Amino acid sequence: MSTLTAEPSAHELTEPRQPRRSWPTRLLGTSGWWLLAAVLLVLVGLPVVELVRRMLADDADAFRAMRDLPGIGAVAWRTFILGLVSAAIAIGFGTAAAWSAAGLSGRKRNIAVAVPLISLLVPPPVLVIGWLFLFAPRVGYGNQLLRQLPWWDHLESGPINVYTTFWIVVITGLMLIPFAFMFVYNSVSAMGPSYEAAAAMSGARPMRVLCTITIPMLRPSIVYGFAICLVLGSGQFTAPLLLGRQSDIDTLTTVGFASTQNFPIQYGLASAIVSPLIILGLLMVLFQRRAIGNTERFVISRDESATTARKVSNLRLVPILLYLACVALPVLAVTHVAFSPFWSGEFKFESYTTGNISSLLANDRFWQALQTSTIVSVAAVVIVVPLTFFAAMATLPSSRAPKVLKTVIDFAVNLPLGVPALVFGFGILFAYTQAPFNLYGTIGIIVVAYVTVMLPFSMRIQLTALSNTSDEYRQASLVAGASPLRTLWKIVVPLAKVGILSAALLTFTLMMHEFSASLIVRSTNTQVLGALLADYYGEGSYQNLAALSLLLVVITVAGALVTGLAVMVVGGWRRRS
Repeated sequence: MSTLTAEPSAHELTEPRQPRRSWPTRLLGTSGWWLLAAVLLVLVGLPVVELVRRMLADDADAFRAMRDLPGIGAVAWRTFILGLVSAAIAIGFGTAAAWSAAGLSGRKRNIAVAVPLISLLVPPPVLVIGWLFLFAPRVGYGNQLLRQLPWWDHLESGPINVYTTFWIVVITGLMLIPFAFMFVYNSVSAMGPSYEAAAAMSGARPMRVLCTITIPMLRPSIVYGFAICLVLGSGQFTAPLLLGRQSDIDTLTTVGFASTQNFPIQYGLASAIVSPLIILGLLMVLFQRRAIGNTERFVISRDESATTARKVSNLRLVPILLYLACVALPVLAVTHVAFSPFWSGEFKFESYTTGNISSLLANDRFWQALQTSTIVSVAAVVIVVPLTFFAAMATLPSSRAPKVLKTVIDFAVNLPLGVPALVFGFGILFAYTQAPFNLYGTIGIIVVAYVTVMLPFSMRIQLTALSNTSDEYRQASLVAGASPLRTLWKIVVPLAKVGILSAALLTFTLMMHEFSASLIVRSTNTQVLGALLADYYGEGSYQNLAALSLLLVVITVAGALVTGLAVMVVGGWRRRS
């Protein structure tokens, strides 16, 4: 008696059969995603909720107090202009640099791409301090040289005054260029030269090709980059604090910060002052989606030409070299002051001394700040890297997390990128200095702040690593009968270990010189390096300021070198294995 057997379908032949999971496993998996979403929502939502509660307390009395502040309207307008113009500078220069880098080939292209990314290793306070050493009205090195020219040899100060709104905006725009570059470069490099070549063959001039082909196809990246840079520029704290306060040039961030430095501390007023920055972030998300519209109109066809370099011209290096000068000159100015007996505005290389470095290394405040920064950064890495690893897994297309949870997790992780770190610092201070937490004066509140503001950075690195990892190995492990947990530990983590290590070392490096949130949540017992930098500036101790700035650069660069070395070692070990 013969038995009829149905032949397997084509789908069954090509797709691996998923193992049947028991209901406890399915329930545990779903509960895990819900727990992850809940943790992230509490982490980023609690500070925002506390900000809103403070500003609306007592029938929104904080808003009436803010309205009565002298000149608050001008401060709000200046903040908006700061964000708008600095974002325009960043996206304009960043797009030009990305287009120039994509048109190069070989080693020149690698260098062109590396310059904007390496500039992220220079802490923003160090860049601002470097520009201060260059263009302080009387003793700035740049001004000293400019006054040697016949146009300005009659001046006793200037011709550039870094303590003005114009220069605060320009310096802020320069600090945002790497973000704009990263948003645009991937799109312009993937586009390839085929569309531009077709337009040129049809008789279009280069400027017409740029305006009608290149820029429209880059519109999603440009819009998204502009939106993020606008929010980051409006919430900028470093340049307005270090430069604007000297000339009574305030923004919403500096006014909000000042309201928490005087007794009695007006937490509700501080919340109301920074509330427009939160609203601006939400508006930018809506504007971005509306401006981009139907994303299918901007899909770029990838072909072999996408990997072919455009016509190479050394002129394309000009934007990259200009930006390199804008980063290198402030660092050189900081280095010169760090090794000079005092800041005089003169170049006396024969008087170089290591006394400033030695004095800083003999200072107990420095070692206390270094110890605290190291402890809280390590603790934050231990928390943020696993948290964002599972968040990245949840948002992958192959993830079995419910769609609504994917949206919630992605929103929660990316919210700190849209809301300035200073604003989150306020919310964390308000939320965690009361019962049941009572973390004020402890390193715990700094750890919470660092974990919160570093969520998007750690998430993006690990998401990229996981996205570039084939899902076939995980599927094969599950088909072979391995549990999801064993598959995760034996397959997924080893394949993604380079991304995990990169996220850990990069976030550690960034946290070692974090500035904005640190100033808000630190106390006299929990000093960190970024806050110590602000203290030295307030005390007018320029030699200690320059020495500490130089050490921060050294620490950051060393961290980047360790990151690169570790990634190469781990990546090479993975290939050999």
